[in-house]
Amino acid sequence: MLPKLAKIGDLPFEEKLTAKKEKFIESAHIKIMEKRSLILGFHL
Repeated sequence: MLPKLAKIGDLPFEEKLTAKKEKFIESAHIKIMEKRSLILGFHL
């Protein structure tokens, strides 16, 4: 496991890509959840 404090700039190339992908997926997931909650009439 990587130490939590490692910055993305410190990571090897493949891990940088993975971290970017995970961030992208995470933000996309949050957006989807926000849309769903708006449709259902809930607020986060």
